[in-house]
Parts: sequence; structure tokens; C-alpha cells
Amino acid sequence: MPVKIGSLCVIVLLSLVSLPGQAHRMLLQQEGEKICAVYDDGTTASLARLYAYNASDVLVDQGFSDEAGCWVLSDDAAVYVVATDGLGHRAVLELGTETGEINRWVRSVVGVFVLLGLGFGLPRVLSRRSRLSAGGKDG
Repeated sequence: MPVKIGSLCVIVLLSLVSLPGQAHRMLLQQEGEKICAVYDDGTTASLARLYAYNASDVLVDQGFSDEAGCWVLSDDAAVYVVATDGLGHRAVLELGTETGEINRWVRSVVGVFVLLGLGFGLPRVLSRRSRLSAGGKDG
């Protein structure tokens, strides 16, 4: 029994549809001597493992975050901290720098407009080039 192309396309499209996920990322925030690990939904990353490194990438301090997700850094030579939670999340914080985090919704809107711009603009550019290469007038 032959498989119809339409049925095959429907099966492929349905297999590409993803279910909504509950994924979130881990962030590190510096509050004085404390380094706090949180997820972007606001929950704390309690018992996350934190590693502090100096400018030569040598481990100078390590420990676990408390129930509030915070850990007190005891070495002043540290220039960055890496946190892992054992579940695949990993975050890096360069100490003493401000993080200019852009809101996730702003990034999403910008991404949609970029894709729309490419979707509408690229065919016009390509058709204009093909008309020029065929000897047609631009206009």
C-alpha cells in the first residue's frame, strides 16, 4: 500500500512540533561578598557547586550554595566564578562587572522582526539580482 505524499508531510510536520518545555537557565548575581545562584524564573539554585578562579585560571576557592542559593567568596584573588547544579545548568560570572542582561521578551521580539525582515527582504533582493543579471531594468 503506497504512502501518500500528503500523509507523509503531515507526519513529518507533526513530529517537528515541539511541546512546551519548562527549561530555564541559571544566573549568578554578586551581592557584595556573596555570590547567589538563581534560575531565571526566580527560584534559587540551592546546593549548587561554585568554583572561584583567579586571573591565571587557577582554582582559588570552592563550595556549595546555601538554601537561599548564596555562597560567600573567601578569596579576594578570584576574578570569575563558575556554578554548576549537577543537572546540566552552568553559569559564569566575571566579578566586579555589570551584566547588561536584556529582557527575554525584548530578545524574542527582535528575533521575530529579524526573521520577518529576512523572510520579506531576501526574496526581493534575490529577484532584483536575477533581473539585473538577466539584463532587465532595475525599478
